[in-house]
Amino acid sequence: MANSERLTWTYSDPQFPLAVKPVHDTQGYQLHSHDFTELVVIREGWGLHQLGEQQYPIQAGDVFVVTSDNAHAYLETHQLGLVNVLFKPEVINLHEAELRALPGYHALFTLEPHYRQQRRYRSRVKLMEEELACVTALLDRMEDELIGQAPGYRTMAMSQLLQLIIYLARRYGDADEGAGSMLRQIGEAISHIEHAYAETLTLDDLAEVANMSPRHLIRRFQESTGVSPIEYLNRFRLHRAATLLCDTALPIGAVAAAVGIPDSNYFARLFKRAMGVTPRAYRRRHLLDTRGR
Repeated sequence: MANSERLTWTYSDPQFPLAVKPVHDTQGYQLHSHDFTELVVIREGWGLHQLGEQQYPIQAGDVFVVTSDNAHAYLETHQLGLVNVLFKPEVINLHEAELRALPGYHALFTLEPHYRQQRRYRSRVKLMEEELACVTALLDRMEDELIGQAPGYRTMAMSQLLQLIIYLARRYGDADEGAGSMLRQIGEAISHIEHAYAETLTLDDLAEVANMSPRHLIRRFQESTGVSPIEYLNRFRLHRAATLLCDTALPIGAVAAAVGIPDSNYFARLFKRAMGVTPRAYRRRHLLDTRGR
């Protein structure tokens, strides 16, 4: 793959990294990556979208997400007009738990960007004319808020961003065939993991949630995320455990039980394998870092 340019964006409000950028000429956009998440809504025209080594057709009504680690470009465009919503993930941190409960959120923001790199696959969020008009009006209002910066504009723009994400996630959740349906089913399993990680979860449990056979779930989950369902579950549990170790004084065994791993010895082995240090050493290092600030 050819070398790509790394783009940055200067936000009008550095403390609120969110921007809406209409683009009417994509000819200057050669292969590039950026330090933000980009939600793309195609408003008119058509062309090809290159993501890494893959190329696939795009047209009015298509919606897709480009994450900061993906290089992309627009090729062979014909009157292509689009709107980019640029934001840093920390903008939605306060609302992330609720958003991640939506299977369509995982499909659009987590699974599809990875899946498109593996297969020739175009976005399954396809907005009809009236839906595109609704989304476009919302984007216009968000842009006006961010430009005008009237009192309360941050809250207003954030509410509009959340409306947009939830609307698109629900549209993805409506997919009932093909790859869109499969990613929605994997999203169901991920949402269940992130909600019920503290419970006893088995591969059969996750397969039932996803409405797949265990064997089919393993294969499709691996294609979509790069890891198995159980490895994803363990990684999420350890991520939550690391937070508890830093933010609470719970004993190590209680931390292990709180994230669904009642065997504290097994938990310690998993944690050290993933983090490179024992849970106790991880907590001690965090305390030392905190005191040193």
